[in-house]
Amino acid sequence: MRDIEKLGEAPIGHVLLSNCMHSSAALLVYSIYNITDTLIVSWGVNETAAGAITVVSPVMLMLSAISTTMGSGGAVLLSKALGKKDTDSAAKITANVFVIFWLFAIFVTIAGLLFLDPVLKLIGVTENLYPYAKNYAAIILSGAITSTAFSSLIRAEGAMRFALKIWFIPVAVNLVFDGFFVFAFHSGIRGAALATVISQIISVCMYIWFFFLRHDRTYKISCRSFQIDFRMIKDIVWLGLPSLVSQFSSGIFFVLINRYLGVFHSEQAIISMGFAMKIQTFLTMPQNGMLQGMQPLLGYNYSNGKAERVNETLKKAVIMSFGYGLFQAGAAICFGDKLLAIFTSNEAMIKFGSTCLIFMTVTAALKSYCPLITTFYQAIGNARNALIMIAVSMIMKVLTIVTMANGWRTEGILWSFVITDILTFMFTAALFLLPIMTESE
Repeated sequence: MRDIEKLGEAPIGHVLLSNCMHSSAALLVYSIYNITDTLIVSWGVNETAAGAITVVSPVMLMLSAISTTMGSGGAVLLSKALGKKDTDSAAKITANVFVIFWLFAIFVTIAGLLFLDPVLKLIGVTENLYPYAKNYAAIILSGAITSTAFSSLIRAEGAMRFALKIWFIPVAVNLVFDGFFVFAFHSGIRGAALATVISQIISVCMYIWFFFLRHDRTYKISCRSFQIDFRMIKDIVWLGLPSLVSQFSSGIFFVLINRYLGVFHSEQAIISMGFAMKIQTFLTMPQNGMLQGMQPLLGYNYSNGKAERVNETLKKAVIMSFGYGLFQAGAAICFGDKLLAIFTSNEAMIKFGSTCLIFMTVTAALKSYCPLITTFYQAIGNARNALIMIAVSMIMKVLTIVTMANGWRTEGILWSFVITDILTFMFTAALFLLPIMTESE
């Protein structure tokens, strides 16, 4: 059975678990890289340089938001087109995603380099972190056109194994060049950034082979497929908008945290929080893999009118994600200090960072529900409901962090993670639980 046929015919539990394992493995590889990259800079340069990478993460989030928007929006349309066996539309969707991404990437590079200094000041980069952050961000922005996120298009075809390779191979290349540039050539943080860009170029080459040179393609992309279709681009952007708003809201939240910690606490607190966020990203990986694994199943079967498969997919995903959320919280509580000790030997930083990690993950089971339902609506093409949930979640995050930070300073910042997760879960469950069950059935 071909990969694309499994989405509509194989048992839901088997396909969902297989998809999630492949997606989680890909994210695991990336998470290991993310942590190892920071460790290499911490050991090969210094802790301040490693802290600069974590502080610059909002800039990286904004950059990846563009490719994620194009990729996720295109994947929704692609799943529907493949579900209807419309290969001409599938080819045109993929080609238009490539074109619009490249145009946006060029714009981001130019705008980012022109306004880099004010952007770094805006996100709360301190004086000591500034030279490292500027050197790192400048190189990453210069290679923005290579920072693709089209693995979602590959997953939409059911090609989970290649979607894993598209992460594993570039990450391996990145780590090898990281070691050479930082330890052998003493290139510092510039070397780490350059290694990232080189790995992204490898990734682009793999995308080109998969979409344009591979013989056993589900659909063929021709020169005519690259004809700009503004109506299609509008649909791609609209369906990908929830992903954009979600990443944008995360960026705003991190910026506020950095700025408040800089005012109420210390530079060490900013770095510790950054390390905790790295670990949280690693621990959250299986839940994000669940989101990526269920999306092609939902979109393909919804377009085929197989409501029972859509409903079963969502139910199983919710149960699995809730269960893992409880495990994640337990791991952070029991091993948080040991995980922070990987990054630093400073006892004060380990203590504060592990406390941050516990507050970030204690409500992990509840936190998983809103992204699951958002992915459901996005996968079936209902971007409006997905946007409502993300927008409300973003407003809750901003209001909570501002209110609690100003009222209770550092303690308020930590509790804002918990309060935001509880409020978002209550809102999602109250307004969208019943409509989802009705709509999917």
